[in-house]
Amino acid sequence: MRLVWHWLTVSPGILLISSAACVFVLLALSLAFVLLGGRGGQPSDSDPLAAGPTTGVEFAPAESAGDEELRKPPPQTPREAARVEAASPEKPLPTPAAKTVPPAPTAGIRPPPTDPVRSPAAKIPAPPSGPRKVSPRELTGISRRYDDMECSRIQQRHGRRVPPAATILEVDGKRLAVAGVGNLQASPCPYLFLPRGEHIIRWREGERAIDVSIAEDLGATYADMRTFFAVAGNIRSDELFSRGARTMDVHRTPFLLNFTGAAYAARNEWQAAERRFRRALRVNPLFSPAHLNLAHCLAKRGQKDEALRELYLAQAFNVGDVFGLQPGIVQLGREVGVTPSQLEQPPAVDCRVDVYVASEPLREEDRRLSAILTAASKYAVREEDCGKILNNLAVHFADTGRPELALDHFRSALEAFKLAGPDRFELARRVLSQMAATCRRAGYVEADEYTQMQNAVMP
Repeated sequence: MRLVWHWLTVSPGILLISSAACVFVLLALSLAFVLLGGRGGQPSDSDPLAAGPTTGVEFAPAESAGDEELRKPPPQTPREAARVEAASPEKPLPTPAAKTVPPAPTAGIRPPPTDPVRSPAAKIPAPPSGPRKVSPRELTGISRRYDDMECSRIQQRHGRRVPPAATILEVDGKRLAVAGVGNLQASPCPYLFLPRGEHIIRWREGERAIDVSIAEDLGATYADMRTFFAVAGNIRSDELFSRGARTMDVHRTPFLLNFTGAAYAARNEWQAAERRFRRALRVNPLFSPAHLNLAHCLAKRGQKDEALRELYLAQAFNVGDVFGLQPGIVQLGREVGVTPSQLEQPPAVDCRVDVYVASEPLREEDRRLSAILTAASKYAVREEDCGKILNNLAVHFADTGRPELALDHFRSALEAFKLAGPDRFELARRVLSQMAATCRRAGYVEADEYTQMQNAVMP
């Protein structure tokens, strides 16, 4: 009985001490496991845990330590490593890894003949392999003066954008002789240029007029631009074309387009000049110099009515002789039979932007295809997909013999590609190559220009 009683009173103490010892041993083993990385020694370079913390990265399943140790070669001394290297066969030089491009949903730039709408985001095919064909006359312009960005700043300083709800154009109490002001929103940048000074502008009937202050003289700036590009003499066409290449032929101002048209006119290439003046007016239909130059082209072709329309628009938008064009307007008016007094009170002309795109008739299926693909491009998730859709539409018009409509859609594709990420320059080169081919098939002299642009597009 005494032994039993002694065992019952001492055992709880022994059990308590034994439990504490076990816990201590387990803690020591756990600490050693953590400090030694779970398997002894320093973690290897291939161990994902050896790297710093990551977010949003998925790793492959980690291999077991035993497999890794079995595959690890035994250490070699420097002498043994040299002997093995000398005995091994000669290794070929490493070749650069080929750039992998994720496959597109479909191949080819043209819509399939059975259903042209089924693959709107088809990838543009790569140009043929081999060395890049270089134009005999590469672009040499390196100056950045009066580039597209500076021209945009000039447009904003000297003009005011016509708001979408505008129905009239009234400056200092005088309404401009133009109708259909709401159509101006079809253009990318409808800016009304104003002379230096304080002005009061009204955009809608019955609304309060707004005060506008213009601090600089646009006439002097425009004359300096003409001098820089030598518009009155041997035009620096390389400078103009190089600026077009830097912007991927996407312009937000009409200045450079107008000067490029003058370069074509100086070489007696009047049809190309007319196309460029029309494009300048598609960018900004309120640009008076392009209206005057287009009037010259139309008068030279004997289209008096169209020339008068452009002459009246040139007069209407030359507010306060902001561009210094009044002598040229009066001179051309006399050539087409309009007196200076008639120019002072011109008739109201409908300012339609669509007349500056080729008025080529469209079949019903062409209208449907254009509407479907244009709508699909607006809902494309990626900009490059939007550009590919518009490119396919341009190819369709090029293949059906309507080059001006094709060029217009090619430019829309370039505008989308301009925001398409790191591949935008290669995409732009391919579109410019197609534009050159389209112009060459149509007999347009602009084919050489687009070839030069293709060679000069760069980051």
